[in-house]
Amino acid sequence: MKKLLVTGGAGYIGSHTVVELLDTDYEVVVYDNLSNSSPISLDLVFQITDKRASLIEGDIRDEQKLDEMCRDSWHWQTKNPMGYVS
Repeated sequence: MKKLLVTGGAGYIGSHTVVELLDTDYEVVVYDNLSNSSPISLDLVFQITDKRASLIEGDIRDEQKLDEMCRDSWHWQTKNPMGYVS
C-alpha cells in the first residue's frame, strides 16, 4: 500500500481529498496545524470510509518538526497506534 502525506488534510477540502485517497487504498498521513480545522473531520472520514488516516499536528512552516516527522516516520506510528500526535 502506498503512503501519502496530505498537508491540511483535516480541513474541508483536505478531508474530502483524504476520503478519495482512502477509498483508492492509499495509506494517508495528515499533517495539519488545526488552525482552521478539527480532528473531528478525520473521525467523520473514518465513518465514511471505515479507514483511519493518521494525524500529525504541526505547521508546515515548522521545518524542524517536518524534518523530524520525515526522518522518523515509523516512530510516531509505533508509539501512537491510533495515529494521533500533537
